[in-house]
Amino acid sequence: MQITINKALTYTKAMKSRLADLEKLRSEVAKKETYFGNENKQIEPQYDVKAVDKMVAELQRMIFEIDSSVKESNAKTELDVAIDPELIFKAIS
Repeated sequence: MQITINKALTYTKAMKSRLADLEKLRSEVAKKETYFGNENKQIEPQYDVKAVDKMVAELQRMIFEIDSSVKESNAKTELDVAIDPELIFKAIS
């Protein structure tokens, strides 16, 4: 699939937000704790942890692919600008 860099960056932002939500779900909300008295605690999974982990891994891979493609594109893109690099780094006299 070919998309613009702008769209890729927008997708990446959305995926990072979704990834944060899924990582939180995986680590904190993926279980239900029930207490019976002072000592007995029962933990029941609320979501398939393997399925959540698979989604996390897939989002991480997609983010990596987009970042790599954007960096590769930037490395190949040349800009035609009218600047004087010597002026930028010239000391004040």
